[in-house]
Amino acid sequence: KQQPITLKKSSSKLRSMVSK
Repeated sequence: KQQPITLKKSSSKLRSMVSK
């Protein structure tokens, strides 16, 4: 199961979008 990794990656992308 690779759910935590996906969540962490999603968080990074979301943070990048919020940063803009």
